[in-house]
Amino acid sequence: MQRPEDGVGTGAGASDAGLTTPSHSPGTPPSHSPGAAPLHPARSARAPHSRYPGLVSRLLALGLDAVLVGALVALVGAGGPALWHTLTGNTPDWLRVCASVAAGAVPVVYFWLSWWAIGRSFGGLLLGFVVLRADGHRMRLLHAAARAFLGLLFAPLWLVGMLLILVTPRRRALHDILLGTVVTRTTHDPLDHAPHPNPPHPAAAPAPPPA
Repeated sequence: MQRPEDGVGTGAGASDAGLTTPSHSPGTPPSHSPGAAPLHPARSARAPHSRYPGLVSRLLALGLDAVLVGALVALVGAGGPALWHTLTGNTPDWLRVCASVAAGAVPVVYFWLSWWAIGRSFGGLLLGFVVLRADGHRMRLLHAAARAFLGLLFAPLWLVGMLLILVTPRRRALHDILLGTVVTRTTHDPLDHAPHPNPPHPAAAPAPPPA
């Protein structure tokens, strides 16, 4: 007959013999140590990168904007003089000059006010992404104006610089890097509901008074 003090079949005896028992209960998956690899490394590696639209999406949005801007330029440049001619029978030269100047300013004003007011142009609105500063905040008035003016002034460089989207970590084009902006996907409006970097923990409910 074996006695308990012999250490056989007890927890102490099992430890002395170098035998260990699993720390988790049956049916419960074992916990991972801090240095263990994630369960889905591929998914976790792609998740941050997928927040930023790729080259095809950016070019598609730019194409949609180009169509809208072209229609606005034609409307402003020809609509006013045509209406004046319909009403009076002639079109003065000063009106043609003013309409031409206004039509030339349409692309800059369009992108400037779109990025400053709502953070996105028509193409970005349809495809679901927004232009922000590199720190994640909305663009200010002069910042949006500089991005619109310089981008259109150096339009060929803007287009060629978009190839950097394929190799940069946050898919930033050359003008994004130079002007300190980033284009990110959004399922909500980050301009109105920007997530706090350190969200506070919910307050615990007060304990009931003792009976």
